[in-house]
Amino acid sequence: MHPDFRGTHAQPAAGSKLAIADMLRRYLVTTEQATSLKATLESMFDGIAKKQNIMEDLERIETLSQEIASTAPPMLRHYLHRRSYTKALDLLKEGIVVEDPDRPDCDH
Repeated sequence: MHPDFRGTHAQPAAGSKLAIADMLRRYLVTTEQATSLKATLESMFDGIAKKQNIMEDLERIETLSQEIASTAPPMLRHYLHRRSYTKALDLLKEGIVVEDPDRPDCDH
């Protein structure tokens, strides 16, 4: 069943991890994209802590952001656009990846 036509039965509370996971399943960020973006954000934060030049990381984040712009969840796009990189990393750590866009939305 399409996620937008699930009816009104037992919906998770807005803002809960289940609600966030449910909303994120509707978008596509591949494992490779999520892993690369997460690693680049972590590298950037590590570079900041060590007072190193982070320009390469920022350029890579911008490139990855553009690659996923049309398919990423709105919250991730918002965080990346606003350069709220800590929030973007937190969201990535929660697992926003849909590995197979053709996978049916069911428990089978």
